[in-house]
Amino acid sequence: MEKEIAEILVNGLEKHPEIKKYPGIITDKDKLIKMLVDTNVPESSRFYERLPNVKQSFNVQSGLDYYISPRRVLRNGNAKNYQLSESKEHCGNIASDLAIYSSDVLVRDLRTDEAIVKMMEESSCPYSLLGKFQKIDRQNWDGTLKETRPLLVIPCTNNMEKILEWERANTIYKRQDKSTMIFKRITAEEYFCHPSPSLNNKLNKASRF
Repeated sequence: MEKEIAEILVNGLEKHPEIKKYPGIITDKDKLIKMLVDTNVPESSRFYERLPNVKQSFNVQSGLDYYISPRRVLRNGNAKNYQLSESKEHCGNIASDLAIYSSDVLVRDLRTDEAIVKMMEESSCPYSLLGKFQKIDRQNWDGTLKETRPLLVIPCTNNMEKILEWERANTIYKRQDKSTMIFKRITAEEYFCHPSPSLNNKLNKASRF
């Protein structure tokens, strides 16, 4: 990939509204750019190319960790005219029922969203980026909380709210049961119902500025 395009995608990731809440979470921007530059994205009818599992972590304080990783490069020109087969829809439903995060399922899902596809078609950049953002809070009173959210970067779009809506709809929330130590899926309402003292303090500080 050309360095100029790689920089556009990483800059878009850095400026994503969710990432901007946590300054410094992208600990090595140059490493992410180099990873994209080194990625072979040839002309193809395929919609996406997988990226190496390069994960950057950011520790706010003891027991509160964040992880970010780009997962797929998307060819904007190949987003349209997609028909989701019954078998792939079935696999997606199973992943959803089992609360399994899958970038492959997500790229199929976004291609069925007409508004997202239109935004990709209208982008002046040939590529978009799908990333993964995870928060792990071990200081919660009800047990460890885990939030796994997709991050979609479509350069030169003016409809960020639609992207955020899609991301929220595909975010998985889990809580680890203290007795069994097994993570179980919970609703967004349950996840945000009792935030930990560490998260409360962070949100209170942020609200002052």
